Amino acid sequence: MDEMAMQKKYVFVYCCLGMDWSAPLLAERLQIAFEILPRKYTKNLKRFYVLHATSSTHVTMWSFYAWLTPQFWDKIQFVNSIETICEDLYPNDDSSQAELRRRFPQVIQRQDALRNGDEPPVNFGVPIRAICNTFGVDFTDKTTGRWYPKLPPAVIFLCEALEREAADEEFGKLFEVDPDALFPLLNTIDHGNPLPRDLDPALLWCCLKVWLDCLPSPLLSFEAMNVLQSREIQRPPEQTAVKTIALHATEAVKARRHAAAEGVLSQSPRQSAQPNFAASQTQ
Repeated sequence: MDEMAMQKKYVFVYCCLGMDWSAPLLAERLQIAFEILPRKYTKNLKRFYVLHATSSTHVTMWSFYAWLTPQFWDKIQFVNSIETICEDLYPNDDSSQAELRRRFPQVIQRQDALRNGDEPPVNFGVPIRAICNTFGVDFTDKTTGRWYPKLPPAVIFLCEALEREAADEEFGKLFEVDPDALFPLLNTIDHGNPLPRDLDPALLWCCLKVWLDCLPSPLLSFEAMNVLQSREIQRPPEQTAVKTIALHATEAVKARRHAAAEGVLSQSPRQSAQPNFAASQTQ
């Protein structure tokens, strides 16, 4: 961010969701930020969009008037929809508008849809290409350093949580989870909200299984598995097999190579001890 703001023209979008503007600590932190940021940040700023502002947001912004320079204040623009930003920045360019819209998190897109009377996006029961093109997340795997474009958020959040918990052994308990704990978590994932901390790993497995079962077309096929194996993909020792399969398989599907049977993904815990994914046996 610093390198870009100091050297290039940029646009900043502030999404008003989940922020308590009445908190005294917020005003204190913002004042510190206004005082320490280099002037070049303001000079290179083309526009400062405030998306989905409430009445309290407007009041609070006006209370900051004394801290803001006229140069910065003139660049603030309140907007009520993502579409307005996309059309403003990329007029008559549908592909660039779609790419910019995808970069807004699903939870922000849901808020935008609900405010404007549209159907809010969900995670379950949606074709994987639609998920990737609507709110897919560009993801860098910290274990391997490999970059994956437009991954489904559910795959990232669930697989990362399973890897942190070293949860391969908990896979067999996915049918024993408490429904009262499962359904709120499914709702959280469906709406794109952050996962709570310290979750039962069996719940995470169950959510991943439900997401796979709800796909209109399965994630993997035997033909797709042969393609993945032919690449001789090496699974890092620190990475669970489920994450290795999910990342590479999703990439293959998005590249229009193949679709597949989610049973292979469910079998992945028994493969997690294999250092070489390409040599593992597929049921």
